[in-house]
Amino acid sequence: MKRLALAALIALAKSLTLAQTPAPPLAYDVISIRPAATGTTTDNRGVTMVRMTSRAAPDGISLENINVKSLINSAYNVKPDSIVGGPDWINSNHYDINAKVTPSGDAAPPALTDAQRKQMLQSLLAGRFKLAVHPESKVGAIYELDFAKGGSKLHESTSSNASPTANAPGSLPAPRARMTFGNGQLTGKAIALSTLVDLLSSQLHRPVVDKTGLTGKYDIDLHWTPDSLSASETASSDASGPSLFTALQEQLGLKLNPAKGAVETLVIDHIEPPTPN
Repeated sequence: MKRLALAALIALAKSLTLAQTPAPPLAYDVISIRPAATGTTTDNRGVTMVRMTSRAAPDGISLENINVKSLINSAYNVKPDSIVGGPDWINSNHYDINAKVTPSGDAAPPALTDAQRKQMLQSLLAGRFKLAVHPESKVGAIYELDFAKGGSKLHESTSSNASPTANAPGSLPAPRARMTFGNGQLTGKAIALSTLVDLLSSQLHRPVVDKTGLTGKYDIDLHWTPDSLSASETASSDASGPSLFTALQEQLGLKLNPAKGAVETLVIDHIEPPTPN
């Protein structure tokens, strides 16, 4: 009886040890990283742009001309301006990356979720770029988006901009988002305020907090003169146009108020260039 009891205790201890052992992080098992084969392109105005593309397959990803800061942004779901530290090459060096999961035996390729893709991209960065990071919160400069004097001039989207799918029988079609953003313009249909806030944050390089309380989706037509223009961009733009702050007030009835608030950052502790393969 004592031997049986001892054996049972040993088996229980082993099972508890196995149960407490954390599962290894998900990771791609086939990874190719090479210096980008393509670089910059020039549009019809003579403006030089860096073209980055990404394609997601059920079992992996294919990235062209991507820089490491964009990889970190996607893996940790943070804005590029929230990433602190790191050498200059995380912005300037571009890579072509292909990564996938190979099924065992005759199993079908896995259908990866967004959460799994983020975790696997984190594993890729840790394994091939030796990335180590930690989150950090501090009080810093932010903007609060609120109504300007006279109130909102936003126009809520209607069913005329709608997608005919994914609606309950007999209901009005849900508005479908369409958007063009860049070089002093933002035009779109069915744009949520959260999307506008994210775009303003990236344009101003400072967190923007929505204080309007608006929950609808809106048709937006916003034009302004960017603070920094190249010579070729100045020639093709209205340099006397309003600033982004003025355009928001005059065209959308919204105002950006400077404030102090919590700024969430992701600090790079260590990173190395990958060995191409």
